Amino acid sequence: MMTQTSQMLHFVSHDNQQIPYQLFPARSQSGPATAIVLLHNTEDVNKKIAAFGLPECILLAVDFSPGKVNTGTSDGSSALSLQGYYFQQFIEHITAQCGLRAQDIAAGKGRYIVDAIEKIEPAVEHLLLRDFDAANVDAGNRLLLQRGLSERARFEQGDAFSPADLATLPADRTLAVVSGFYELFSDNNLVLASLNGLANAVKKGGYLVYTTKLWNPKLALMARILPRHQKGAFWLLRQRSQREIDQLVRRAGFAKVTQRVDGWGLFSVTLARKVR
Repeated sequence: MMTQTSQMLHFVSHDNQQIPYQLFPARSQSGPATAIVLLHNTEDVNKKIAAFGLPECILLAVDFSPGKVNTGTSDGSSALSLQGYYFQQFIEHITAQCGLRAQDIAAGKGRYIVDAIEKIEPAVEHLLLRDFDAANVDAGNRLLLQRGLSERARFEQGDAFSPADLATLPADRTLAVVSGFYELFSDNNLVLASLNGLANAVKKGGYLVYTTKLWNPKLALMARILPRHQKGAFWLLRQRSQREIDQLVRRAGFAKVTQRVDGWGLFSVTLARKVR
């Protein structure tokens, strides 16, 4: 586990360009200091790494090109794949404890949760996925069919903030998932109302898994060029602190069990249990 200790803005000359980057000296339990570098663009990453002339380090390369927002690291790891790994760990724990009847009220196209449950043993008892966007629902249902999950899962259209829609959720769920969603909305009252509706569909002793975007080096880019599903709106993230989202979850009747945070401090995946 690394801990960030300082932040400095630098520029390096490469191909007659001044490439901005940030250097994060860090302490590592495994030995000498490790550095994380944020690059301006991931094209020709290896050449740019060489241009820095840095000692051994982990490099977090963020592509700021229009239409490209992927994040990867020079050691082959990925923040997104690590998030999926933590997510699957929690799902395996829940399945062993109380079986898996899961729901996600804002699932996008559902690929991440389908990937996580597909090989779980014992198999998922039932999976309910919802999304506001009809195109995502159609794509999600095709995915369920392709993965042979149609008999144990369904994907339907629904509004994660609608009291009427939330009231129709089945009340026997052992797991509710909220991933990459609430940070798109700044109003805590709106988020709390959604969490309350979600909590009503989780049996006492069931679980909630939620992700939190703690820090995002692409925040300014996303706010300027990436459109949301809401017409005319841009992708503005509300970066809540871990304490803030935990307090909202607690008010909805869940007690935090544990959490996982990636080594770069980009996100957390948290497990909470319904206690009332």
